[in-house]
Amino acid sequence: MDYLTHFGFAKKPFGSELKIDELLQTQQLLEWRSRFNYVATHRLWGVLTGEVGAGKSTAIRFALESLPHPEYRPIVVTAGTGSILEMYRRILMTLGVPLTGSRAKMYQAIVYNIKEIAVQKITPILIIDEASLLALDAFRELHTLAQFDCDSKPTLAVILAGQEDLIDKLTYPTSRPLASRITARMHMTAGTENDSVEYIGHHLKIAGVRSTLFEPQAMTATHQVSGGILRNINNIARGALITAAAQKRQIVTVEDVRVASTELFLQH
Repeated sequence: MDYLTHFGFAKKPFGSELKIDELLQTQQLLEWRSRFNYVATHRLWGVLTGEVGAGKSTAIRFALESLPHPEYRPIVVTAGTGSILEMYRRILMTLGVPLTGSRAKMYQAIVYNIKEIAVQKITPILIIDEASLLALDAFRELHTLAQFDCDSKPTLAVILAGQEDLIDKLTYPTSRPLASRITARMHMTAGTENDSVEYIGHHLKIAGVRSTLFEPQAMTATHQVSGGILRNINNIARGALITAAAQKRQIVTVEDVRVASTELFLQH
């Protein structure tokens, strides 16, 4: 008998791809949505940072879902090798324009396609995830995407998301032109013990079981071992459930959390 059947789950718990209406709307999520909407509405530049597993991608998805979709066109890319050439290539692929060639040629193609979107009274939102991987020369050049305004009105909203060293790269002298365009920024922090307890209970509830499936001490242990990082909580809690089921227990104990945590590489 697997752990889902053992505990009577209606679906797998602690998944990373919950529907928007299933997300626990934390204060951080709501604060980020407010900043994101400001940036999108006024076609500005914003930055979201956080530790690995803190929930940046979920926060962006949550904020995107709050926008009236016909009025906005998200262009979501992930930084790859860090070069501006690779970044341009990924933007064009997302736009549906698989183009290779010189940097200038790709830049012009991006400008043309973004203007075509804007002409339709749609706001393009460029979201660069893992932006902390970008090379410094990429930051030096990216800001030029804000310089092709139509009739002096901003055309494009941009969100840069990444780990905390993204801020370090934005403080380099060569990055100042881009950094000067940032009008909203937020850093997602690890949650408190109360946050972790609420998060675990919420996930258990939406998966169809009682929120008291973890004994209080196991909740505390999960928070301590995870450091309050959401991805860590997901992995530890799921592992603890599997361990408890294997021992035919009906409640998750501190020992189950300890065993689960020994199999993970946790950084916080």
